[in-house]
Amino acid sequence: MDDNKHDNKPIPVRLTDKLTFDVMTECVRLDKKPAELIRYALRFYLYGTVGIAQSTRNENHSDD
Repeated sequence: MDDNKHDNKPIPVRLTDKLTFDVMTECVRLDKKPAELIRYALRFYLYGTVGIAQSTRNENHSDD
């Protein structure tokens, strides 16, 4: 699966303050953007074990 090509279709998501804080904390820890972490989490949920390095190959060069 090529996760480098994103259609950049926004999907609005409402998060609790705690979940937002936890996501942002994890993003800082991993040095990833929120969209990258969320894509990883969705891929993991949908497809099973997926390394975050695989799911974010473009290494913060995306617009999200």
